Amino acid sequence: MNNTEFKQAVIAAVDKVIEQGQLGRNGGGSCYYTMTTADGKEICCPVGHMMPSTETREEAENHQVDGGSIGHISEQGFPWAQQFSAAQMCVLIKLQEVHDGMNFGNFINFKELINEEIVPMLDKLCSQESR
Repeated sequence: MNNTEFKQAVIAAVDKVIEQGQLGRNGGGSCYYTMTTADGKEICCPVGHMMPSTETREEAENHQVDGGSIGHISEQGFPWAQQFSAAQMCVLIKLQEVHDGMNFGNFINFKELINEEIVPMLDKLCSQESR
């Protein structure tokens, strides 16, 4: 995946989190690549939304051994994560940190934080690609 495609995928995943109206967390605050709410709706974190299917997200959940970050499961050989360059993986790790660090009451600021912390990283990747 080139950096422009990667940027588009990240922004689309962030938009899906905003559309779902909540973070990919359970009531206790634990974050998930995928989970089903009490009313049967599947919700995901942004990295989970980038994965192609529920099965892939469930595999990511089951692949967690020492922490659940995309960086850890990539290091453990999770197949989906192997497509990303080291620089792209840094963006995914930061994206996950932004999501996981959000307070429930602060969801409204999620897009703002993405624009401040993630978009500049994506822009830098894309500018390096055009050289």
